[in-house]
Parts: sequence; structure tokens; C-alpha cells
Amino acid sequence: GLAAEGVESTIFGISRDVADVTGAGDAVATAVALGLGAGLDLMGAAKVGNAAGAVAVSRLGTTPFSAGDLLAVLDS
Repeated sequence: GLAAEGVESTIFGISRDVADVTGAGDAVATAVALGLGAGLDLMGAAKVGNAAGAVAVSRLGTTPFSAGDLLAVLDS
């Protein structure tokens, strides 16, 4: 769970076929930081981070991905 401002929430994982986990944690941390820097609240930034992790594990190695890739995961 995620606890922010005294409220606990759950963010469920996004199911993906895993090709490689290399860089997934870095992708999550970076996306959360970017989300917070862009003005998202912690829950919103965590959801973006979750999507980034889903994109990262679906590709071989550490490859760049776009905001469009994240939106495709968030909209699915």
C-alpha cells in the first residue's frame, strides 16, 4: 500500500509479459520523480511510475520510451 497524508491506498500492478527487468526500478523512480516535479500528487506520480515499470519490463535491456508509451499503459 501507499500512505500519503494519513490515507492508505493500493496501486495494483499492471500485468505484462516480462522480457527483461533491467532498469525497471530506475524507470519507476524516474517516473515518480518526474510526476512529482510536474505537480502530480503522490498517488498520481505512483501510478505513472507503475506504468513506467510495466513498459520497462516489456522490453529487452534499457531502452528509452515516450510519454505516449506511458499513456498507452495508463489508458489500457
